Amino acid sequence: MSMAIEELNVSGNIRLKGPIKIGHVKVSGAIVIDGSVDGNDIDVAGVMKIDGDLSVFSLDVAGAIRVSGLIRAKQIFVSGDIRSEKGIESERIVVKGKASSSYMKGIEIRLSGEMYIDRIIANKIYIAKDTEVRGSIEACEIVVDRGAEIERVYGRTIDIGRDAEIKIVEGENISIEKGAEVSLVRYVKSINIAKDVDIEKIERIEKISIDLEYCYHQP
Repeated sequence: MSMAIEELNVSGNIRLKGPIKIGHVKVSGAIVIDGSVDGNDIDVAGVMKIDGDLSVFSLDVAGAIRVSGLIRAKQIFVSGDIRSEKGIESERIVVKGKASSSYMKGIEIRLSGEMYIDRIIANKIYIAKDTEVRGSIEACEIVVDRGAEIERVYGRTIDIGRDAEIKIVEGENISIEKGAEVSLVRYVKSINIAKDVDIEKIERIEKISIDLEYCYHQP
C-alpha cells in the first residue's frame, strides 16, 4: 500500500519509504525516497534521490535529482543536474545543465550543457551553442547550434551550425555551415555544404539506417 501526501516542503534532510503518491513537492534541502513516486508537480532546488520510478505531471530541477528507475513527466525543465538509470520520457524537455541516462524521449527537446545520454529521440531537437552530447540524437527536425559536439545525428531535416563537431551525420536533407567538422555524412535527398567545412567522407544512401517512420505520419 502506498503512502499519500498532498503537499511536502523539504528544507532539511528527510528519508521516506515508498511507494508514495504526492500532490506537490518543493525540495530546498535533501530527500531520499526508497520506492517509486507518483505525483503532480515536483520542484527541486536541493537534492532528491528516488530508488524506483518517478511519474509526475511537471518536474522542475534547479538542484539535482537522481532516479534509479524511469522518469516520466508531461514537462521537464532542468537548470541543474538530472540523472535516471533507465530513461527520461516527457512531451517537452528543456535542459540547461547536465543530464545522464540510457535514453531520453519526447516530442520537443531543447538541450544546453553536458548530455551523457545514449539515445535522444524526438520530433524536434534543438542543441544549443557549445553543448556536448555523448550519444546519438534522432528526430524529424534537428538544429545543432554553433560549437556543439555530438557523436551521432540522424534525422529527416538536419541543420548543422558553425564550428560544430560531429562524428556521423545521416539524414534526408542536410545543411552544414562554415567551420563544421564531420567525420562521415550520409544523405538521402539533398546536402548543402558551406565553405571551409571539414568532412572526411560523404555517401549518398537510399534510406536512413534507423527507423524514423513516425516522422511521416505527423499532421
